[in-house]
Amino acid sequence: MEPRTSYAVGSPKGLLSIAFIGVFFTKPKSKSLLWIGPTQFRETIFPYEFKGNLSNVIVFIIYPSSIFYVEKNIIVKYKNKKGNDFMKKERGFEIAKGFENYNVNLPIRKTKGSAGYDIEAVEDTVVPSFKKGMKPTLIKTGIKAYMREDEVLILANRSSNPSKKGLIMANSIGVIDSDYYGNPDNDGHIMFAFYNIKEEDIEIKKGEAIGQGIFQKFLITDDDISTGTRTGGFGSTNK
Repeated sequence: MEPRTSYAVGSPKGLLSIAFIGVFFTKPKSKSLLWIGPTQFRETIFPYEFKGNLSNVIVFIIYPSSIFYVEKNIIVKYKNKKGNDFMKKERGFEIAKGFENYNVNLPIRKTKGSAGYDIEAVEDTVVPSFKKGMKPTLIKTGIKAYMREDEVLILANRSSNPSKKGLIMANSIGVIDSDYYGNPDNDGHIMFAFYNIKEEDIEIKKGEAIGQGIFQKFLITDDDISTGTRTGGFGSTNK
């Protein structure tokens, strides 16, 4: 069985004073738990209703009369004794390292029926008119995305970009894997790769919507044997 370290939190307002209190042991792909630590903490923890795969649990955090846990960097939904749900952190957008002072607007959906989150350019960028042999222009967004392990963020062009601005995505769509988030090369910074098919150069202004991001589940085959680990950022999976 694998050991899992548990922590107590000194303040309900944040992770201000974390202290070691004990260790959970869990069997892989199992929801059974063995607690090694002070009895009072064991009795405090077990009345709660756990969500998710406990074999992936890394850190348990205990608040007064409530508890949640961190599963591979994702804060999972949790219920306290009174049945109140905690806000869960399963997928979303954050500001990437190096862009903290750029006044980045995190992506939002414009309507309740929208599948995509509108993503903006983080700085002014000129996309030159296309010439044979030219590389695409990378448009920085200043954001990164976190999600569950079985999810992917699809980057798509705005429907108006080709006709109004002559902008087409060089790779048709962008695929942001869950393990791209926080990578050591660029922290998971998301960029759009554009060609400009108009005769004149096109300037994209900071804060202008350039594309959209759509979160989706993905499936794997019965005989999938992937065991690799991402070691880089943009375009690193084919290295």
